[in-house]
Amino acid sequence: MFKYTLVIFSLLLLANTQAVFSEENDPKKDPTSLSPDRVPDYSTDPSSNGQPIQKESTSVDGASSANNKVESDSKASNSANINPNPNSKSNAPISGPEPKKNGFVKGANYLELKGGASLFIQGPGVDNLSKTLRTNGFDSFFTYTYGSNAQKALLYSGIQNYKGIEVQSTKFGFLYEKAYTDHWGFGGGLDYREYRVNNVPNNELSRSSIASRYRLPGAASPNQEEIARYIGYEFSGLSSYANSLVSNRILFLEINATYHFFPESVFDPYVRPIIGLGYDTTTKGFAGKVGGAAGFRYFFDYGIYLALESSADIVYAAQDKIISSKAKDRFYEVSYSFSLGKKFN
Repeated sequence: MFKYTLVIFSLLLLANTQAVFSEENDPKKDPTSLSPDRVPDYSTDPSSNGQPIQKESTSVDGASSANNKVESDSKASNSANINPNPNSKSNAPISGPEPKKNGFVKGANYLELKGGASLFIQGPGVDNLSKTLRTNGFDSFFTYTYGSNAQKALLYSGIQNYKGIEVQSTKFGFLYEKAYTDHWGFGGGLDYREYRVNNVPNNELSRSSIASRYRLPGAASPNQEEIARYIGYEFSGLSSYANSLVSNRILFLEINATYHFFPESVFDPYVRPIIGLGYDTTTKGFAGKVGGAAGFRYFFDYGIYLALESSADIVYAAQDKIISSKAKDRFYEVSYSFSLGKKFN
């Protein structure tokens, strides 16, 4: 009896196990085994290697499906517009006109007003005038002819100890420059200089020697009053000296070339050779100069700039003609100037 019961139990267990395996292998429960139209929201695509992909869900009126499609298309469009190269020109922001370049720029024009003064003036022209005043600036004719021995000795000693004159100048003018290359500019301008003499013996004869306009008139037979007056001029020159006597007023027309070290920079250092021809309104003669300058400009907005410059010149004054220059008319001048300028593009 037990034997038959065990056989029946084994058969039932086997049948039940087979049913379970059959249920798991049922093709109706495997979405990949069904045709696309029998599985809701799923379909197959050849590019998906047989794997199911989800369809767009639809509603009764189809609005949800349409919205999903529009959203999907919008994302695709935005994704397509993203430039993988951020440095490319198509990704650069749109900008306005290119800003104007500052400093020294090729093609620009510069106009400036200048003013300054001398730092140092010496040379044969200054030495010659000092010698003239030492030997002839005192009216020694009267003292040596009509004066006492004591007066003669005192006058002689004073003349020998005379240290000579000091010359200073002030100047102003304007300059124009055109930038022809990235570093070189060419132009010209006017340079007016007024020279004044200090430490001049304080008498009429010495004063007249400065401006070279007239001489103190002599007297063939002077009376005692004239002798006393002229000798007084001599001794007044020994004890007191006049300053700031105008000697020359010269207007130069100059041409120049300028080399700029840092183009397109607000800080603009430069060097400049200079040649100028002038007319001396005091001596009614011609004048000339040759030299050079060095300085810098500093630019602000709207092309406005300030400049500081020092120059060294050889000046020929009191010449009848430029080609007949004389060494005694030559002097050396070192000066400085400030400028206010404007750049024009």
